[in-house]
Parts: sequence; structure tokens; C-alpha cells
Amino acid sequence: MARVPSTVREMMTKKVITMEPDQPIIEAAKLIKAKNIGSVVVVDKGMVIGILTESNFVRIIVEGHDPSTTRVKEVMSTPVVTCSPDTPAPEIAKIMRNKRVRHIPVVENGNLVGIVSSFDFGWYAYA
Repeated sequence: MARVPSTVREMMTKKVITMEPDQPIIEAAKLIKAKNIGSVVVVDKGMVIGILTESNFVRIIVEGHDPSTTRVKEVMSTPVVTCSPDTPAPEIAKIMRNKRVRHIPVVENGNLVGIVSSFDFGWYAYA
């Protein structure tokens, strides 16, 4: 049986793809496709201010936003649920389940240091 990580630090992805709030959402969509990822973290002056996930793109389409003129800040999810690298992994799994989010940026001393997704948990994420 696989060992369940005890903290977010053990499982987080350290290389986080970010965008600035004034970038067009078409660029976010291209980045998500090119990198084969489920989200981009929106940062302004180094601070996490939002997140844009695959789920946001459903809303973008349904609401009829023009992807070439709509800015990330207009459709990003905010406020963002974040955690620290030392947050217990079971606690983050519970937060993901209760808040119905699949991506949580990891922040330490005000700096973005990683991201954790439900995919990182494997089979035990929603047990």
C-alpha cells in the first residue's frame, strides 16, 4: 500500500505556472493546454490574488466572454484557498472536499512556493 504523505510539502508541485491579472484569458487557455495543467495561479506584485482553472473556462464559454479581450482578473476565482507547506495532507484533502476545489496554491512567508491538486493525492484524496 502507498504511503500517505503527512504534509503538503511532501506532495506539492514546486514549479507553479502563473499569470498576471491583466493578461487575456486566451493566453491562459493556451498555457493550460501547452503545459497540460489544470490551473494557473494569478499573481500581482508577487502576491496570489486568484486562480484560473479548467472550471472557469466553462463559465467563460457559457457567459459568452470574448477570450481575446477578456482579462484573467475578470473571470478568475477569488478569494483563493491557500495553505502552507506544513499543512497536514489529510487536512488539505478535507478542505478540497468541503470547498469543492481541486487546486490549492501553497504559500510560505507570503511567497508562492508550490501548488497541490487533488491529483497529487491519488486514491486517498476523497476517501
